[in-house]
Amino acid sequence: MEPHNHHLHVDVDVSSSEIGSEHYGSSVPCVAQSKMFNKFAFNAVFAWVDTSAPNASSLMTMYRRNNTIVMNVAYAELEAKRTFSTVTNVVSFSFNITC
Repeated sequence: MEPHNHHLHVDVDVSSSEIGSEHYGSSVPCVAQSKMFNKFAFNAVFAWVDTSAPNASSLMTMYRRNNTIVMNVAYAELEAKRTFSTVTNVVSFSFNITC
């Protein structure tokens, strides 16, 4: 059975206080929740943000496409690194990612 074409919308909220000096050199977990209709389904999706760049303010931008999440990573400093685990078995969900 082919998956239906639905829009995915990803909101990412990373405040400057979460990546400030108090978290310098540590990793901040981000958890993605998927919502379909009025029911919540939790997926094993974690984004780990390396906060070694003290002045990083904009960690990433997200693009909206049908059944596709495209992530571009932008950093204020070259020292910052970010990895994101792959999302599997997720179709036609709306994601809200918060840190």
